[in-house]
Amino acid sequence: MVIFNFGEDRHLCFSVEARYQKGQKYSIFRSLYRQYELMYVVSDERDAILLRTKFTDHQDCYLYRLKIDAESVRKLFHEFAEATNRLHESPQWYNAVTNNCTTSILKNRREKVDLDVRLFLNGALDKLLYERGQIDNGMPFEQLKKRSRINDVANLASVEKFHTAIRENLPPQ
Repeated sequence: MVIFNFGEDRHLCFSVEARYQKGQKYSIFRSLYRQYELMYVVSDERDAILLRTKFTDHQDCYLYRLKIDAESVRKLFHEFAEATNRLHESPQWYNAVTNNCTTSILKNRREKVDLDVRLFLNGALDKLLYERGQIDNGMPFEQLKKRSRINDVANLASVEKFHTAIRENLPPQ
C-alpha cells in the first residue's frame, strides 16, 4: 500500500491487490494461472489499514515514511491514478511473481528503478528501501521495523485520532 498525505486527516491509500470471486481464497499456485484479476483499491488509509490489522488473520501492517521530495510524490500519485484508470480500459491478471503488489508499481514507474530480486518478493521491499536509504536508516533495520508495526495502535485508535496515532511512534522524516 502507498498512502498519500493531503493534509491533516486527509490520507488517500492505493493498494494493489488480487480480486477474488465470491467464496474464492488466495493461492499462490492459482495466481500463476490467471485465477485473479489485478485491481487497485483506492480508499481512506484507516479503512485499508484496519482491514489488515483487525479483520484479516495473521497480517502485520508496517508504516514507513519515504524519503522523497514533493515533486516525486506528485509524479508517483499521478502514476498510481493513471494505472488505476488504465485497468478500466485494459484489465490485467494478478500473478504472484510477475504482476503482484510490488511489481505492478514498478511497471508504472516512469523513472528507472535498479532491479533487485526483492522487488519480486512480497514482503521484502521494506528491507530494500532501508538499504537504499529511501526510508529511515538511522537505526538498525529490525528496530525500525519494530517501531513501524502499527497493528496494535491502529486497532485501538479512535476515528478522530487515527491518522495521528499510527504515526506517533514513527521515526521523524
